[in-house]
Amino acid sequence: MKVFEILVEKRLAPVGSTADLGIWHGGLGALLGDVVKRADGWYFADGTKIKDPRRIAQAEKVHIPPATSAPQTSPRPKARPTPEPADDDESRPAVHTVVAGDTVYKIARKYDLDAASIMAVNKGFSNKTKLSIGQQVKIPSTDVATVPPADTEKPAATTSGEYDLSKFNIHEQRLIKRGVANGMGDLELAAFLAQSAHETQNFKKLTEDTSGAKYEPKWRKNKKTNELRQVNSKARRLGNKKKGDGPLFKGRGYMHMTGRWNYTAAAKELNNPEIFSNPDIVATPSVGLDTAFWYWNRFVRPGVADWSNITAVTQKVNGGQTGATDRGKYFDKYTKLINAAKQEKKK
Repeated sequence: MKVFEILVEKRLAPVGSTADLGIWHGGLGALLGDVVKRADGWYFADGTKIKDPRRIAQAEKVHIPPATSAPQTSPRPKARPTPEPADDDESRPAVHTVVAGDTVYKIARKYDLDAASIMAVNKGFSNKTKLSIGQQVKIPSTDVATVPPADTEKPAATTSGEYDLSKFNIHEQRLIKRGVANGMGDLELAAFLAQSAHETQNFKKLTEDTSGAKYEPKWRKNKKTNELRQVNSKARRLGNKKKGDGPLFKGRGYMHMTGRWNYTAAAKELNNPEIFSNPDIVATPSVGLDTAFWYWNRFVRPGVADWSNITAVTQKVNGGQTGATDRGKYFDKYTKLINAAKQEKKK
C-alpha cells in the first residue's frame, strides 16, 4: 500500500488552513489531531480529555474513527520555485500528448491553467480522470470559466452577473472566474478575494514567509507511564506528527493551507496525491486555486450566513481575528471593484 493511501485511511480529524493560528484555527473550529471517544467523553490521542463544549460538538459532527493501519513518513521533496502566471497564451499548443506520469493537474500546471479549464474543453474529463500514454488532451487558449463537472464541487448559489476583468490582475481574474463557476455572488466573491489578498500579501506570496518550525511536533515522555505526549498544541491541532511536518506542511496557496491533515484531505478529495507527496505544488497558481476553493467550500461556506460580516468570515479562515482590519479594507476595495466591473459589462 502506498504511503498516501495509508495516510488517507488514517483519516485524521479536520483542522483550519491559514498561517495565522489561534485556538480555533480556521475552518469549522474543528479538532486537530486524532481524537478518541470513550465512555466518559472525548480525548485527544495523547490522553488529554477534551473539555471545551465547542470542540466536543465538532468532534461528534466530523470525527471518523481511525483505521488500524499506521501512517508512515513520506520523504520531503525538493522545493520547487513558484512559477509566475503567464500574461499571454501564445506558447500553448492546441493539444497535449500524454506522457508517463501525466495527470490533469500536471498538464494544467505545465500550461499555467486551472484544472477545471482542462476538464471543460475535454468531454468526460473530471478530477477522477486517468490518462493514457499517447492520449491527446485539448488545451484551451485561456482559463475557461465554467461550472465544474458534477462529481467535483457543486455551486451553492447562482452568480449575480458577469464581470469586466480588465481592471483585475491575473490572480484576481483566476479567482473571479473560478468563483463564478463555483456559484459565488458579488459579496462572496469580494470576501474570497479579500481573504486571499491578505493571506498572500496582495498576491505576492503563495508560500508563507515563516519556516513552519512553529508547527513542528514536540514530544515529552510521561515519567510515570513512559508514554509520549505531544506538547505543541499548534502542531497537534494541525495533525502534524512526524519530524519535519511543520516546514513540510506550512501555509501555501491562495488560502495558505496549513498542516498534515489539510494536505492529506485535500489530496484525497481533489484526487491529486501530489498535494501530499509534493506539498510545494500547492504554491503554484493552478493547485493553489484548487486547494483554496476546496478549503472555502469545506470549511468557510457552511459557517457564514452574511459575507459582509468580516468578523465571521475571518474567524472561519484565520481561526481568530488576526489581520481583520486589513481584510476589511480589502473587502471594501473588492466590493467597489466588482460592482464597477458589473456596471461596465452592462454598457
